[in-house]
Amino acid sequence: MSKTYSLSGEIKTEFYRIIVSPRTYFAVVCVIAVLFLNARMNGIFKENDTVYYLSAVLFNHIDLLLILCAALPFSTLFLDDWKHQYALLAIGRSGYKAYAGAKVIACFTGGWLVSFLGIHVFLGLLSLKIPFIGQQYEGSLWAGYSALGSSEFPYLYVFVIVSVLAAGYAFWAVLGLMISSYCTNMFMTIGLTVILAFYMINVITPTWPGLINISLIGRGGDLGLGVWGNFFYSIFFLMLLSLCAGILFYRRVKRRVSGEIH
Repeated sequence: MSKTYSLSGEIKTEFYRIIVSPRTYFAVVCVIAVLFLNARMNGIFKENDTVYYLSAVLFNHIDLLLILCAALPFSTLFLDDWKHQYALLAIGRSGYKAYAGAKVIACFTGGWLVSFLGIHVFLGLLSLKIPFIGQQYEGSLWAGYSALGSSEFPYLYVFVIVSVLAAGYAFWAVLGLMISSYCTNMFMTIGLTVILAFYMINVITPTWPGLINISLIGRGGDLGLGVWGNFFYSIFFLMLLSLCAGILFYRRVKRRVSGEIH
């Protein structure tokens, strides 16, 4: 069996697990519920649009609950394998790199899809009561994308914002996966992930330069690179961080499974 086939086989296996897992769909429902709860707390008024209520979650720590929703089904993938002794079987069949690579890809993709779908369902349902895209907020966090709102395809304004937000939540899911290779307890893994996210987003990185500011980038902030420069750089940066976390995950799993660390 070639390494390429092994990686593709492990990826298919992980994606199948994600698709059939009730936790995936429960996470989507939780994303929707968190966003609606936040909207109700702020009061739903027709003079606002749906994007306004999406932006509200970023400034009262509600986004930590969205990180929790993205991390809960996927950050524990390795813990599930370890508990049921599937990790040894999969690594013996495909190797460390294929196993770890498939886990990281599935974790990032799953975290992104859960967040992307959940946010879109929330915006779609909310748009039945208020405008989907109304006025553009030039002074807002997403002012760098506001030109898309008045373009021929205004949905692009929402698409790029939600895509970057979902990539940010997916990164924290991958970071949780990396933490799970050090910690054997699911609740501790998720708790440490959310705590680390809180400090990185609200305490440590806000004063960093824009191009490496995890808080700004993960929230879809304006980096001064233009509309598409902001978008592609943000996605690239968050995927790069996820890759770094994935490499640490791979190295730790290799040491742990080989018996160097118990």
